Amino acid sequence: MHNRRQHTRGIYMKPTRSVLILLLVVGVGFSAGAQTLDLEFVAPGIDLSDFFDQDDQDRLDDFLSEAGGPLDQLEDTINAEDLGQYADLPLLAKAAANAGSAAAHLGTQRAFSDYRAFALVIGTGSSLAIPDVDPSYLERLQEDVESSGDIYVGAAIQPVTASLGINLSRLIPRTRADVKLGYANIPDGTIEEGLSFNALSVGVNANYQLLRSRQLPLGFVRWRGLTLASGFMYQRNETNLTVDIAEDSFNQVLYADPDLSGDPNFNTDGSGNPIATLTVSPSVTVAMESKTYTIPLEATTGLRLLWLLDVNFGAGVDLVFGESELVFGADAALDVTEVNPDYVEDTSPGSVGFGVTNTEAPQFFRPRITGGVGVNLGPIKLDVPLMLYFDQDGNTVMAGVNVGIVF
Repeated sequence: MHNRRQHTRGIYMKPTRSVLILLLVVGVGFSAGAQTLDLEFVAPGIDLSDFFDQDDQDRLDDFLSEAGGPLDQLEDTINAEDLGQYADLPLLAKAAANAGSAAAHLGTQRAFSDYRAFALVIGTGSSLAIPDVDPSYLERLQEDVESSGDIYVGAAIQPVTASLGINLSRLIPRTRADVKLGYANIPDGTIEEGLSFNALSVGVNANYQLLRSRQLPLGFVRWRGLTLASGFMYQRNETNLTVDIAEDSFNQVLYADPDLSGDPNFNTDGSGNPIATLTVSPSVTVAMESKTYTIPLEATTGLRLLWLLDVNFGAGVDLVFGESELVFGADAALDVTEVNPDYVEDTSPGSVGFGVTNTEAPQFFRPRITGGVGVNLGPIKLDVPLMLYFDQDGNTVMAGVNVGIVF
């Protein structure tokens, strides 16, 4: 039997345009420069038939696993593709953490914070961290991702969050508190083949009405007073994506010199008799997980118009702890196909793969402004909250929809 040997070599590749688009959808960016990835290469096994002797087998084993053979051909193919730009992604990892911490606010009702007894709220929404919130920038975002390198792009989704608010004024004047829980588990294939998502949101918040609401002289306008709020929130987001790159398959035919009566040399330049074909169709894998712990500090106010429409606005800052981990890699079998039975008795697959990890902390001090619109339909409330963060590397936008029952 042959000896299978492992090698680690620096390589770089780049997926096809369709893969770039898929990666962008889940917030995956690309780093600039000629970074290198460590490629672990396990040579495939080709056991020659009795037509060859042991020296021939040893030469083939060396050719399969050492420089000058198919490994170089594979490396040349991969080098032309430029995947090594994924070796360093600090902005992407930080954007994922910042987007995750912003999503922790989803499900918190602000338009109707002065309820009398209880408030039950169901909410949904998402957050997006990007370099620029100018609408015109969104049109060229994909182009910048592909050409400019590692950029500040991240996203987080919280499909469902439920919160229960309680008026504590009998115990602590003008004070209300709420607890909330959000969870989502979207298995592979639900949205897209190879894509899975999991999110967990837990939090407790309290608000104090510093200035009471009052009717304004206009009659149909009521000022909602000034409310101060704080709390503690935990948010976890996990995204896993696997993309097959079939069009980038590596196929290399192995040959033996025409004169097989002597000591044949093995090659891949088309000289001689074909022995077998080496084939690898790599799959790119991306695993992103952010865990953030947020302490919000904010002040909000608002107006009620015509007893139907509520508009709220305010400002605040988040103190955020935690980290975001991004693992980018690929692992593919190196198969032996199209075997010539006259020369080959048995085969075994090899493998080619790599993996890099980027870990970043979220921005600790995150100033923001808040806003939103609420519709008052008796005990049923519709609330559309918005947030804009002023991050060091760009902006994060959070938007959601809450439906609540207040009594």
